[in-house]
This record gives sequence, structure tokens and C-alpha cells, in this order.
Amino acid sequence: MQKHLFIKYLIFAALFPVVVFGQNDVPKQTVKMELFENSDMPHITGYGNCQWLHPLDEPGETLLEQPDYKSDKLYYYAAKYGDAEDNIYTIVLDESQGTGKGYDTVYVDADNDNRIDPDAEKFSLTMSTTRNDIPLRMKLMVSAGGKKIPYYFNFTAFPYTDENNPVEKIHANARNSSIFTGQAYLNGKKYKIGIADLNSNGLFNDVEQGLFKGDRFLVDFNNDGLFQDPLDVRQESFSYGRYTKIAENWFTIEADPSGTSIEISPASPDIVKVQAPKNVSTMDLHSAVQSQRLSFSDCKAEAVTGDYRLAAMKLSMPDSQSRIWTANGSFRENQPEISLKMGEEKVLPEMLPFTVSIEPSGKAPFEEVTFTLKITTSIGGTFRTPRAKQRPDGGFEIHDAEGKIIASETFKYG
Repeated sequence: MQKHLFIKYLIFAALFPVVVFGQNDVPKQTVKMELFENSDMPHITGYGNCQWLHPLDEPGETLLEQPDYKSDKLYYYAAKYGDAEDNIYTIVLDESQGTGKGYDTVYVDADNDNRIDPDAEKFSLTMSTTRNDIPLRMKLMVSAGGKKIPYYFNFTAFPYTDENNPVEKIHANARNSSIFTGQAYLNGKKYKIGIADLNSNGLFNDVEQGLFKGDRFLVDFNNDGLFQDPLDVRQESFSYGRYTKIAENWFTIEADPSGTSIEISPASPDIVKVQAPKNVSTMDLHSAVQSQRLSFSDCKAEAVTGDYRLAAMKLSMPDSQSRIWTANGSFRENQPEISLKMGEEKVLPEMLPFTVSIEPSGKAPFEEVTFTLKITTSIGGTFRTPRAKQRPDGGFEIHDAEGKIIASETFKYG
């Protein structure tokens, strides 16, 4: 009898093997995330972020109540955070000693009720310059994904002019916002993880469309409390998207818009081969759901299937002296479309030689004429001047109608 039971057990075990899940192998983890607040966020994550605030002469929304301001020349700012229908947070710069005495006071509608409390929402400020930041750490309550979350950032205000803003006014920015962190199992080990709102909109689940154009998932592999380590070969930040490859394993990472929870599951995305010309080093591809950087070795790379836009590229080439020259390019307009499908190896077209042109601006002899070097590949993009550890000085020659050199000069790269 026991022998028959043992034989039946062996047959059952063979047909239905017992799977023992490790702490990393559970089908899904739901990680509770908590606010991590630090005014020096670039030191923690390796990245800052910024929402530029342009000065307004009046509020960007209707305010139901305002304080008794002291200056006749106020500056208003409309910061936008979260996904509520009304996501404008009004900030006002005032002079406590009266008009012309200097801007030293900030009011902020921190809870976004369109009423500015003259006491609870009033702060002292020291003015910054474009070279010297003196930040005021501000806290808002932001609506994201149906939740109210605390959101901190460094507020700075400073006199500013440029080509597009020829009249000096007080501009401002909101930098280095707080992140959310938690603990998760990845590849059999427990790590501190984080999610960062790098596009500064108060939401934590935007697919990255380029650096500071989306959000980032963070992993503290070396347990040093930071999400960056220049001496560690392991990457500790990842583009937020449908699939994320962490230490050779794929995961699906889904963050709540508020950043307060993240679901992590093992994933098996469809992978295809991409073949590129020998000079292509990396390519950045973006879609509505996925961002990925392809790193080429022997002209080949692996990629997640999908329909993408080519956003950036790095080319490299050795010269006769074994120096490696590199050129970084971006495709800001007319981004080439690249479709990666299962069962097909994508072969990319040749990129070199470069097409180089000189684009003048200004009208001689009455205006200063500026010459801009434009470098493109066969599929477009704008590339910066190729670089190596040691590169020769540049130069130019101006020829007359008969081809005679009438002026020449060398220059150093700025």
C-alpha cells in the first residue's frame, strides 16, 4: 500500500512540480512608498529638477482672498503641479518695506484653495542671482491620482534678462523636489528603492521621453543611502517605462501617480536584435510607453519591441593615432521612426559621412555676423563638434569669388 502511494506521489510530482518562490520571485510586490525629504536632492539621486516660473503682472488664476501687500509692483508666478483640474499654485513676491525697498517676502497658496493666508502662507526670502542661489524650501499639498501628497521644492527668485526677455524682471524657479522611497526585493535581495519626479509636474508615473522629460526609478544597490555612486559600475537610476531591466532581469514597474505605492512584477518583454553601422555607440529610443537606450557592441544591440522615435545618438570612431573621437547628436525635430518587430532584425542605415554646413546670421556690414557650424548625418539630427581627449584647434578660411584666401584664423573650442 505504501509503495503504491509513493509511486503515485512521484507521478504527481513529475506532472505538477512544486515551485518554491524566493522573496524576489513572487508574481507581484506592492511597495508602500514614503516621502523622502532633503533640500539637496541632487546629492541623493544624482539629478536635480526644475520648473521655471515666469513673472506675471497679475495672478494666473482667480484668487478669492489675498493679503494686504506692501509693494505696488508685485510679481506673480503660476506653478503647476498634480492632475487636479485646478493645478495652479499661485506664488507672490512682495516688498515688506514698500515699493522699491527690495523683494524680501513670498506668499504661496500652498493648499491650492485659491486663498492666500496672510500669516500661515507668508515667508521671508533672500533674493538670489543667476550665479548664487539662496533657496527657500517650500511645501505644497498636491493632488495626484486622487490623493493629496506633500511636495517640497527649493524656491529661488532672481533678476533675469536674456534674448527672449530683454527687459529685466524677477524670474523664479522651483528646484530639487522631494522623492518617495520604499523597500523592495529585486533579484533575491532587498533594496531601498525610490521614484523621482524629474519633469517637475507633481506626478510620479510619467514615461521618460528624455532626461527631465519624465520620471526615474531608483535602486540603492550598495546600501549607502544614495541613488548614485560614480565609483560603482552598477546603474542605480532607470528610465520609468513599461519594462525595466535591472541586473540582467526584466521587471514591470507601475507607480501610482502620487508616488505613494509601486507595483513590481517579473516581466518577459519581446526582445529583438538591432544592427547598426560600426560607428554607432548608443541610441535613445522613446515611445508613449517605453524609453530605452541601446548600447551597441560589435554593431549589435538588443531592444524591446515597439514603435519608437529616435531621440539621440552617440557616434564614435578611432583615428590614425588610436584616439577615439565621439559626437553626440539629438533629433529634436523630425525624429526618425524606428519600428522593432518580433522575428525581424532591424538594420539601421549608414550615418556617416557627416554633412557639414555653415549657417550665417546677421546682415553685413551693418550687423554683427555670426557663423554657426551645423553637423548632420544622413538621417538628420544635429551633432555637436566631435571630441577626443586631445583635439586640434579649429579654424576657418574666407575665400573671395576667385577662390583667393582673404582671411583666415584659428580658434579654441569654448
